[in-house]
Amino acid sequence: MIVRRYRFTKYWAIAGALFNIVVVTAYNLFSGRLTGGDFASAIALQLLSAGWDVVVFLYFLRSKRVELLMVRELDLTVRKNAVELNRHGWPYFRNLLLYYCVFSTLGHWMEAGFCKLIDLGVFAGDPGYDNTMLWRDWLYPFPMHGIAVVLIVVILYPLKEKVRSRLDAIPTIAVMFVVNMVICTGIEFVGGLMFNANLQNWNYSDLPFSFMGQICLQNALGFGFAATIVEYVIYPTIERLIARVPNELMNTICVGVFSFYAILTALYVVDFSPEAAAANAVSHLIGTP
Repeated sequence: MIVRRYRFTKYWAIAGALFNIVVVTAYNLFSGRLTGGDFASAIALQLLSAGWDVVVFLYFLRSKRVELLMVRELDLTVRKNAVELNRHGWPYFRNLLLYYCVFSTLGHWMEAGFCKLIDLGVFAGDPGYDNTMLWRDWLYPFPMHGIAVVLIVVILYPLKEKVRSRLDAIPTIAVMFVVNMVICTGIEFVGGLMFNANLQNWNYSDLPFSFMGQICLQNALGFGFAATIVEYVIYPTIERLIARVPNELMNTICVGVFSFYAILTALYVVDFSPEAAAANAVSHLIGTP
């Protein structure tokens, strides 16, 4: 946004810095997280810790350089000369494999970040600190996130292009947000029935508008927002960056990424402990599965 000099960047930066200064300070005060001898010293301590936000707020609020540079208006109209994304042949399927492997792990990190926001009180729910897969094994792949990104690329992105050819930009975003929310929530629900039948991995029963403890409105809205960002920003950007890389190099990268993902999956799924090896040997000797 800054590189492209959009005018709304100024207001985005001011709002973000102000949110961090006011809302986070107020939350820390009322939750008792701030320490100090009195109220004034607590405020001073928090403002000191939010020094960067104060600098950003004052700079974008008062800087004449910002006024001179940030002059470009945001254009949401469809550009007819936009680069056509490659959606056929081996490169397309290779990239789908890359998206699945990479976003399975990135989805894990995104989920950990969301749980951290729950811990800070921004969202409701349980941060799940007893979930070792989430908080200890940082490379543990979450396949549902990878599958969700693949479905966005294969189904939802083409659907978005068709809707955008018939509607204006803002209505298209609204329609696709709802569609993305429904599809991604459906993926979580199906995955929950398969891998969370006893609510052992997550349980949303205590959250408003939950269903069977598997899905809830809060997460559905988050899925809709994340999927919309992938459709409009992340996927087209990555595809255009990949298009600049020689095909042979991308094939090599794909082999490396997939091999690393397969090794990770084997390490987490297969039990290599001596106890498991002994049990398998005994089962083999006595002929039991």
